[in-house]
Amino acid sequence: MKYNSTFGLILTLAVALVTLSACDEELRDPKEGPITFLVGGKAPVAGTPMPKTPNMSHASLPAESMPLVEAGNAFSLKLFGALLENRASSANLVLSPISIETALGMNAVGLSDEAFDEYRSVLKLPATQSLATVARYYQQLNAVMCSADEYACYFPSNSFWVSSKYQSHLIKSYPRQLFDFFGAPTATLDLSDPASYEAVNAWISRKTYGKIQRMLDPSHAGEQDPLAFLVNTAFFAAAWQWETSEEQTQAGKFTNGAGEEEPAMMMSIHNDTSIDYFADDRFEALSVGLQASEELQKYGKTPFRMLLILPKDRTLPLSQSLPTTEELRRFTTAGKRYALDIRLPRLNAGIPTLDLTPELMELGLCKTLGVPLTELSRMFDPKFLAEQSGRQNRLYHQATLQWDEKGVEGAAATVIGVVEPGIGDPLETRSIAFDRPFFASIVHPETGKILFIAAINTLRR
Repeated sequence: MKYNSTFGLILTLAVALVTLSACDEELRDPKEGPITFLVGGKAPVAGTPMPKTPNMSHASLPAESMPLVEAGNAFSLKLFGALLENRASSANLVLSPISIETALGMNAVGLSDEAFDEYRSVLKLPATQSLATVARYYQQLNAVMCSADEYACYFPSNSFWVSSKYQSHLIKSYPRQLFDFFGAPTATLDLSDPASYEAVNAWISRKTYGKIQRMLDPSHAGEQDPLAFLVNTAFFAAAWQWETSEEQTQAGKFTNGAGEEEPAMMMSIHNDTSIDYFADDRFEALSVGLQASEELQKYGKTPFRMLLILPKDRTLPLSQSLPTTEELRRFTTAGKRYALDIRLPRLNAGIPTLDLTPELMELGLCKTLGVPLTELSRMFDPKFLAEQSGRQNRLYHQATLQWDEKGVEGAAATVIGVVEPGIGDPLETRSIAFDRPFFASIVHPETGKILFIAAINTLRR
């Protein structure tokens, strides 16, 4: 992965979406350098198992926050569409909107008034939303996601890493705001030292239970000499609501985005109780429950849903078939129950690290990304930032998405420095085969928030 040598702030996100059994894997433990915490927190302990945390109550998002959910989803789909058009017309693309948006929210706390106005305008947030209300929204949103199931299945984490060389120029109120709104501790290290990159890698690896092993390349520490890292990690563990087994999986074919046939191991699912099917002129779509506890599979309502979306027009690439936010909402809420015969390939989709900065700037996020650096005036002393000529922020994103008969697994990292049907007539039969390019998206149906979205053009890594 190639880095720009003139970094100012680097914003780092790491996201993992995994099967319930994934945390049994042995974790590699990157080396860790000395860390001094300025506000809250401590480095997570290596090998910590995924907690089974019961939720005694379930948070709800206030009605006044729903426009922010819709605005964030719309922005993320714009970014996803631009990347799909520019770089992944026949390749796979995976993004985590909730992670990218949360990190940009952390970044927004450090922006000047003018840069925050840009951020609010580009994301089309209501003009009544202040910096404090936006930060509070992300605090509430993450609480809703964490408390959605009987047991927690979404584990977010945030942190802020400041270079000891530039610590004296830090605006003192910024770390406290990050801690109050995002639960982010602030640590200081010499970020020009490769050992500091290992320390940040260790934090990310442990917070994602070993799914993101190497986010930063220590060999670039000296040349980058960043002012700071903003780090967001998220871990998601869930099981399918449907039932299938390896014995039902058979060899088949998948026609990729280039029109070529690839070998595929096609899972077979026969279901008439828990999957919603939707079809219109543009798409066929399935809405499948995802949940932390297998004991809840007998119930119709699940806290998260996987949307599997198959475009009807076989002649158009996925870049010209992207569903809108309104269509995603219909897939989630307007499906009907049928006796379904489903064929879905096992998936192990990965993408290389992508620099998202050009697309984000094309969407209008320039000052938001610290161009110029003086727009980060609630993070660092503006006079100090004015002296940092030649420095430039970049935003990188890397992601994978995997699933098999048991569940779903995925990981992502970014750097900038549905009721049970009653007994009635037999259900009509529908068959659907995901044997050509399709979309996949993980959503929280109560709010409509998109956690992950992917365009699957190929089964090859």
